[in-house]
Amino acid sequence: MDSIIHFDPGDRARAFGEFARTLCTDGRLLMSFHVDGPGLAPGDVNHLSTFLGHSVDMEGDFLNPVVITRDLVANGFRVEARLDREPIAGIEFVSRR
Repeated sequence: MDSIIHFDPGDRARAFGEFARTLCTDGRLLMSFHVDGPGLAPGDVNHLSTFLGHSVDMEGDFLNPVVITRDLVANGFRVEARLDREPIAGIEFVSRR
């Protein structure tokens, strides 16, 4: 679920509620999101005008893992594991996830 970077906090909370409602009893949610990158910190918004060689008008939020964890727990999830990783050079947007 990398698309949560395009939701405002209210929409993210609603999405987390829907994830919880629609998952099976023993279902798992795997989520990834951008945390920070060069000149970008959690809470910052990155505006893109080009993506993969195409003109776009798109924004993505850099999210604080502590806030996302809090919001997931508030919707009934239990965080079983967390992995913070660096980007794969030359392949991905340069951000920690």
